[in-house]
Amino acid sequence: MNREIVSSFSSIRKTLLHTWGAESIWLLRLQGESPGTWKWMDHSGTLDELRQEILGIDSDWIRVVEKSSDDFLQSALSYQAVDGTPYSNPVSGIIQHCINHSTFHRGQLVTMLRQLGFTKLVATDLIAYLREKK
Repeated sequence: MNREIVSSFSSIRKTLLHTWGAESIWLLRLQGESPGTWKWMDHSGTLDELRQEILGIDSDWIRVVEKSSDDFLQSALSYQAVDGTPYSNPVSGIIQHCINHSTFHRGQLVTMLRQLGFTKLVATDLIAYLREKK
């Protein structure tokens, strides 16, 4: 998990932490908060604890999207970046960004795992998920 690998983040653990942290911070923004720090930078728990955090944030995202009205999804959200810079973006665009961002890093994780010799990996494509959900 901590072995150095050339990528956007230098280990599988750091990539997982970054993805979880980004999903967490965007979810907080959707709930009206603008955190001034990255949650993932302070995480020192075990891999299983991180897995639970990731599963928890996934469930939180599902709940937020399912309970959101069309008006909210089409509205603009004003928030501050971690450095305090103010922004305003459509909620639907923020959600698309989070999905795209996580997809990008999932691809990196697959590549990192392959570099470490793992060959039997589950499919991470959206279509594989959709086929499974039938």
